[in-house]
Parts: sequence; structure tokens; C-alpha cells
Amino acid sequence: MITTAAGLSIAIPALVMHRYFQRRVNTLVLTMEQEAVKLVEVIHGEREVNYE
Repeated sequence: MITTAAGLSIAIPALVMHRYFQRRVNTLVLTMEQEAVKLVEVIHGEREVNYE
């Protein structure tokens, strides 16, 4: 029982921190993707040429 308690005392905080960092990384990836789309739109807008 002591081993089980020790294992759980390590596993539960590790799981909580894993979930926290996983959410943090997903948020950063989403932000980076949004900024990349904005950058592509700006670059694409500068390359458009009016052929009239």
C-alpha cells in the first residue's frame, strides 16, 4: 500500500502538470498559426498586381 500511495503521489501531480503544459502548448500553437495566416495574407496582398 505504501508503494501505491507513493506512486499516486507522483503520478497525480505529474498528470496535472502534463495537462497544463499540453493546454499551454496548444494555445501557443493556435496563436502562432493565426499569426502565420496574417503574415501570409500580408505577403500575398503585397504581391497582387493590377493588370488593368
